[in-house]
Amino acid sequence: MMGWMDTHCHLCLLKPEQGSVSDVVSRLASAGVHRILDVATGKDNWQCVADNAANFDVVYAGIGIHPTSEMQETEADWQLLESLVTLPKVLAVGECGLDFYHAPESECAHQYARFERQIHLAQQVNKPLIIHTRNSSQQTLDVLKSVGAGKVTGIMHCFVEDKATAQQALDIGFYLSFSGISTFKNATQVQEVMQWAPLDRLLIETDSPYLAPVPYRGKLNEPAYVAKVGEQMAKLKAISVESLAEQLEYNAQRLFRF
Repeated sequence: MMGWMDTHCHLCLLKPEQGSVSDVVSRLASAGVHRILDVATGKDNWQCVADNAANFDVVYAGIGIHPTSEMQETEADWQLLESLVTLPKVLAVGECGLDFYHAPESECAHQYARFERQIHLAQQVNKPLIIHTRNSSQQTLDVLKSVGAGKVTGIMHCFVEDKATAQQALDIGFYLSFSGISTFKNATQVQEVMQWAPLDRLLIETDSPYLAPVPYRGKLNEPAYVAKVGEQMAKLKAISVESLAEQLEYNAQRLFRF
């Protein structure tokens, strides 16, 4: 049976009008979504994400520290993170990475330190990374190349960069995950990369409750809408929705080893 996986959502950031996590999960089946990856952004929602994975069969977790998190982690926090990422339903470390949109690189030494420690953690537990990058794509790739040194893989989450950046990510073994942005009329670069990239290295996501795809653009997003991203990818790849869903499922199984 065909089914989609949303490889990046934030159930702990749902808005009240979306209902409970249970309400959101209940809407998945009718949209053909059979698995979602709920991603933490920092220590304030680690336990929430872990609990969601424990409470719902279709929910899995990614646990890490977002580069712009303002919370300061103690050594005890790092020890807790190291423990949480070993849980069976935690599939990945992240989201983590670099983000220089709000602050220049010269002020972001703490981002580099956080990122490098999480790369080492992913290597230690043999799980992939979920990478966030904004205004920092080359720096992010440089760190992955030097610190990861080919020993870690993962997802370039919500990919919006150009082909050259995509090729670098593919060259070091990473997957490209596309969000609802790919359905936006003016997202020509994203669509070009989606069409060009090798089918066996692609994934889809919502990043909900943000970035709702067409025809829901401007509204709150949720994991059930990932099907619209899949439909856009199938259209650009000129293959059937069923064939794409089968390939994406294989890609996810290969990356996450579930």
